Amino acid sequence: MSKSIKNLLLVVAVCIATSTAFAYNNGVSVSGISVSDTTSVGQKFVMPDCDSQVTMCTVTFPKGASTGWHYHKNLVFAFVEKGTLRVETEGGYTDFNVGDNVFEMQNKIHNGKNVGKGKVVLKVVYVGCKGEENSIMVDSPQK
Repeated sequence: MSKSIKNLLLVVAVCIATSTAFAYNNGVSVSGISVSDTTSVGQKFVMPDCDSQVTMCTVTFPKGASTGWHYHKNLVFAFVEKGTLRVETEGGYTDFNVGDNVFEMQNKIHNGKNVGKGKVVLKVVYVGCKGEENSIMVDSPQK
């Protein structure tokens, strides 16, 4: 993991922890959740047009599991710590492997799926507005 990602994870981990709802499907779990609206020294995060909030967590996919179709209003950044993650869209898919950074799409329906031989582990940072869900579940797109 790069030094800058480690530093970002450290700063967010020091923030005040609260619970945040996640609604992924099929055994996909979210743990180690830290949520804050301030930096580690108390400075407010600033985003245009909303009261901002940063959430950091670990997302784990058992073998063969998927998130279910969803989208994000927030900015979402992930680091693949273990496994192979496939991100499916209506137009195709992209695979991400150990060591890859994922800059997730906004407001575009997609599905995250474990296509490897073991579990997938992601370190994820959500940057958005207080009161907004980090992942919004939807029906599968028409094929």
